[in-house]
Amino acid sequence: MKISIPLFISIITPLFAQEASSESFLNSQSFIFTIILVIVIYYFIKKEKNLEKSYHQIEAVINTTIESIIVSQNYKCIDFNESALKLFKITNKHDALGKHPLDFIAQESKELVKKKIILDNADLYEAMIVTMDGEKIPVLLKGTNIIVDGKHLRISSIIDISELKDRESKLISQSKLASMGEMIGNIAHQWRQPLSVISTSATGMHMQKEMGLLTDDEFYKYCEVINEHSQFLSQTIDDFRNFIKGDSKPVRFDLKNDTDSFIKLVDATIKRNNITIILDLEENIHIQGYPNELIQCFMNIFNNAKDALVENNDEDDRFIFISQIINENNVIIEFKDNAGGIPEDIIDKVFEPYFTTKHKSQGTGLGLHMSYNLVTNGMKGTLEVKNDEYDFNGKHYKGACFGIVIPLNIS
Repeated sequence: MKISIPLFISIITPLFAQEASSESFLNSQSFIFTIILVIVIYYFIKKEKNLEKSYHQIEAVINTTIESIIVSQNYKCIDFNESALKLFKITNKHDALGKHPLDFIAQESKELVKKKIILDNADLYEAMIVTMDGEKIPVLLKGTNIIVDGKHLRISSIIDISELKDRESKLISQSKLASMGEMIGNIAHQWRQPLSVISTSATGMHMQKEMGLLTDDEFYKYCEVINEHSQFLSQTIDDFRNFIKGDSKPVRFDLKNDTDSFIKLVDATIKRNNITIILDLEENIHIQGYPNELIQCFMNIFNNAKDALVENNDEDDRFIFISQIINENNVIIEFKDNAGGIPEDIIDKVFEPYFTTKHKSQGTGLGLHMSYNLVTNGMKGTLEVKNDEYDFNGKHYKGACFGIVIPLNIS
């Protein structure tokens, strides 16, 4: 039976009155002290039960969140919610209690987490964790310091993004396959003329030889032409092979040469759609990064501009401007067209996956999304788009301007 403090006082008051009339004043003081002590003890017991109840309520809320949460004190783990136990594959919580939070961080992310863990509030960032059985999982981390009952605690929130990473990888593969299909078409177009020249030279040389008209000068001239066009075919294959292979680790490359390779890959598309490319490239820009991934970004941005130009502009009025400059430790690359710009109500959505204004048969909506991920995640840079107005050859134009900013050394 529960007894409230007012009811308890009403019960003991008559007893106190009786005691006061029959005992000395000293005894009455002792009795009063005893009553006060009982009341205080009752109060703290009730308070402790309320605190315990509140703790269990808070614990229940924490365990229902999809985020994994680790509570640490003085760099020692003192609690895990159920999601964290599952994420880190902890079968017995006591095996993990007392461990340093960095024990759950993969080696490649330890330096980053070391810098973040000393901050009172660490903004959301990406890292790699390691489970109890050694599996590595990509996650988003956020840490906050709090004080509870005078104790300094660290609350670390963790979100598993392995599924998102898998999906992102599939998106990149789909977009790259689409680009490969277009490039194969470009290569076929580029090869027609060199193959025709080689065939004509060989046939002509054969006929002149049969008729006794082939001189040494003519022979060497034909051989030179055949060799020149064969080298062109070989270089095209190398460019295509390098693009397909991709880059497994950062390498040092010349940005101008990388841009030239990109121009060669889309040259057939440029000519077929009567597009004029205007280059403003700074010499000797060397980057420690991923050249083929950058070419992929260039192609996606170029294709976006090409489609807009073909849809909106006459054949004699299609321009794409490409500029590259160094700004401190970064390189700024801009692609600008004169197709009229992107509608303001959708310009903020162009980097979203599957967003496209084209018919489903013409576009997947993955190209610009993939470019954004390659630049921001792969090359530690930024990719932005805006509408720009400018004058060129005495005419006023408006078009989309894509700006890529990447560090000269992504390491």
